[in-house]
Amino acid sequence: MNQKEELLLRAIGGIDEELVLNAQPRSERGGRIIWWKKGVLAACLCLLVGLGAVGVHLLRPSQTPGPAADTTAEQGERAAVDVSDLLLQPGEEVFTEDVLYVQTLPVAGRAAEYYQVTTGSRGNELLSESLGEPLENADNWYRLAGHDELQYLILRGENGYSLWEFACFVVWDEEQASEAAQTEDWGEYAWMKDVEFSPYRYDNVLQTVYGITGAQDIVSITVTPNQMDNTDAGKALQREIGTKTIADENDIAALYDVISGITCLGGDHWERIGFNNTNLLEGVRLTRNLTIELADGRTISALKYTAMTNRFYENGGVAYEALSAEDAAAVERILGIER
Repeated sequence: MNQKEELLLRAIGGIDEELVLNAQPRSERGGRIIWWKKGVLAACLCLLVGLGAVGVHLLRPSQTPGPAADTTAEQGERAAVDVSDLLLQPGEEVFTEDVLYVQTLPVAGRAAEYYQVTTGSRGNELLSESLGEPLENADNWYRLAGHDELQYLILRGENGYSLWEFACFVVWDEEQASEAAQTEDWGEYAWMKDVEFSPYRYDNVLQTVYGITGAQDIVSITVTPNQMDNTDAGKALQREIGTKTIADENDIAALYDVISGITCLGGDHWERIGFNNTNLLEGVRLTRNLTIELADGRTISALKYTAMTNRFYENGGVAYEALSAEDAAAVERILGIER
C-alpha cells in the first residue's frame, strides 16, 4: 500500500479486519475495499438498515466508460426526474449486499463522498432515461435530468447505470493535510491536490448540494426517534416518543438558522458525538432523526441531533461542532426532546 492509498484510507475511517467477515463485494466493480472502524458500527446500529458486517467499497473517480448514452434527446431537455420514482417503493423488497459503495468526486472545489443508493425495479428501468447534465471533471457522472442540485448523481458504468446520493465533504485534520502536501504521486487522485479539506459550514451543503437557499424552500421536517436500541424497552421508548411533524414556519425558520450555521468536522468522530459507552435507552431518549421535506418533493434524511452532546451528526460519524446552550435549548424545544 502506497502513502497516498494509506492517506485515503485514513481519511475515510481506516481498516478494521474484524469487520471483513462475510461481506462479499461485487467483483466486477473494481476498486478496493475498506471497512468502517468497529466503533462506528457499535456506536450507531442505525448506520444503514439491513447492514450486517458493513464494508465500504471505494470506487475509482474515473470509471470505465459504460453503455453509450441515449442520444434520442438532449440531456438538458429531458423532463425533470421525480427522485421518488427511482427509489424503492413502499413494500418493495430488493436484495442488497452488506457492502457500502463509496465514491469520492470533485464538487465545488472540495472532495465529496457519495454512497450508492439501492434503486427500485422501476428506478432501474428509468436510470438510463434520467441522465441530465454531466458532472464537471468527473467522467461518466451525470446530474438527474431537470435538476441543478447535486443531491443525487447517476453513474454510467460498464455494467449499466447506478444511483448515488451525497454523504459529506471530506475533511482532513492537520496531520493528514501535512502528509498530503508531501505526497508526490497522487495517481488517479491527482485532482484532490487542489481541493479544500478544511471544516465547512452546513450552508455550503444546503446551497451547493441540495439547492436550498433559505427556510422558504423547506415545507416540513419530520422528527422520529433514533433506533439505536431495539430491545423491547428500546422499542417501547421509541413508540412513546413517536413521530413529530414540524410545519410551523417560525419553527422551520429557527431550525434552518441553526442548521445552516453549524460547522462540519468530518467523518469518523463518534467520540465527539458521544455514543461511546452510552446507555442506549438514554441515547434513544435524547436523540432524534430529521427528514427535511423540500418544496420540490425531495427529502433529506441525513441529519440527526443528540442532546447528549448538543450537536448534529450524520451516518459514518460525521460530526458537527456542538451548539451553544441557547441554540441547543431552542432546537430541543422544537424537536420535542426533554432532558
